[in-house]
Amino acid sequence: MTDTAIARAAQLAPAVGDSRALRQVIGHLGARIAIEPHALRIELDRGLLADAMKVGSVDGLIRDPIVLAAPVSLKRRGIELRLVYAAHDIRPANRDPHLIDLIRRAWAAWKKLATEPRSANPVERSHLVRLARLRFLAPDITLAIIEGRQPVELTARTLLRCGELPVDWVDQRKALGSA
Repeated sequence: MTDTAIARAAQLAPAVGDSRALRQVIGHLGARIAIEPHALRIELDRGLLADAMKVGSVDGLIRDPIVLAAPVSLKRRGIELRLVYAAHDIRPANRDPHLIDLIRRAWAAWKKLATEPRSANPVERSHLVRLARLRFLAPDITLAIIEGRQPVELTARTLLRCGELPVDWVDQRKALGSA
């Protein structure tokens, strides 16, 4: 691509977060966007793109649209549905303060169970035991939670309600969607 073409393409791109300008550019390029079960498809009209880029005559262009596809999946997170790009390394960090606090409380519960006298209240003890078992998450799962790289469907509620969390770290990764 020439420097001139790159400069023209940059002029087409709206400012980050300007959704109104983005809709105008998409409309100007005759783009059609479809969310399919496993892909996000964008079709661009070659003629309109060539005209916007000012690359000359559109008479000799192929008439087929330009098709861009990105693998995605739909993941349920509580009551909301999220569109997740399949390339996990590219996904930006999404720190969940509730999950991070749950990990902190799990370590505190383990310390309390290990150092303090046994609680007379069976409900409190049961809650502490349920929390403390999360202290034994695989280190990479704990690190992913702290860095905000946990699977989209992993929430504090799902982690706390996970009935029998496997002891084996490989099985934990499978059960929590990190494998």
